[in-house]
Amino acid sequence: MRFVRTNKLQAGMITARPIYHGRDLMLNANRSITADMITSLKRNDFSGIYVYDEFSDIEKLGELIDEGLRRDCLQALEHFDTDKVQFFANDIVDSLSKMGSDIAIDMNQLSIYDQSTYEHSLNVALTSTACGIGMGLSNDRLVRLASGAMLHDCGKQAIPHSILNKPGALSEEERIKIERHPQYGYDMLYNREEIHPESRAITLCHHENWDGSGYPKGLCEHEIPLLARIVHVADVYDALLRKRAYKDKFSQTESIEYLMGGCGTLFDYDVVTTFLDYIVVYPVGCEVRLSDGRIGRVVANTPRHIERPSVYVDGQVLDLANDMDLLSLLVVGEVGEEE
Repeated sequence: MRFVRTNKLQAGMITARPIYHGRDLMLNANRSITADMITSLKRNDFSGIYVYDEFSDIEKLGELIDEGLRRDCLQALEHFDTDKVQFFANDIVDSLSKMGSDIAIDMNQLSIYDQSTYEHSLNVALTSTACGIGMGLSNDRLVRLASGAMLHDCGKQAIPHSILNKPGALSEEERIKIERHPQYGYDMLYNREEIHPESRAITLCHHENWDGSGYPKGLCEHEIPLLARIVHVADVYDALLRKRAYKDKFSQTESIEYLMGGCGTLFDYDVVTTFLDYIVVYPVGCEVRLSDGRIGRVVANTPRHIERPSVYVDGQVLDLANDMDLLSLLVVGEVGEEE
């Protein structure tokens, strides 16, 4: 299968994964895509979808959580049901913890859904939890991390949509309102005893920067709670990959470079390096040029060796994690970001 950007879809392609708009199924897997469906995907700002091709049988594309849990999480967020958010945070931690060292996050997989705030919050929870596992957090703290990550932007409910979705530059007054959303979110959660103080602190502190230039408190370095530092990285990464009224989307490479460039100013270096251990550089389905000049197709990724995928070339699968003489230097085929 391969990930095809919406603007490159053609009628007659066959879906390899179900397509959801929020909690609603738009089109099941193994269905032919119509011109009307392509129009609908474009209208709803889908990045792209997975379709079948001749490599589908040898590709390995796992799932972080199943569709049922994903829909349950979105419903809980949509209804601001913090009891259920807490409950499903446990399920997220269980799902990712069972994967152990096999977590590999292909952001193309997380971008096949619509671009809603709730999808963003769930993505942030998934990537934050993976990072927390890598940093050796206890199970209890991982649940607090997942819960706080899902709720990190709840304060935006108090910000007018005209400001949140403004296509141009914000006025000073609008910027001040935006920068109040962490405090609004913290206040909304303050009396909800089911939400742990560490989770509430994520909501308050997820825009604090390592050098003290963030908001709302201007905290710096280890004054910022660790869980909030993790969510800050995950939040920025997912936001960079999304198109917004006020900005174009970044490519995956640009987004990774942004995180690395922000170490020591915006972000905690240890958090960024751990986070990037789990983020796929070469998504399944893309073509890469190897250091010997051959063109291959990425068919799987190796956790903890994200930069060295398994590549199908010349009729065989080469595991670059075990073949140090070869490098995948450049994405040359369909991957979405690197076009």
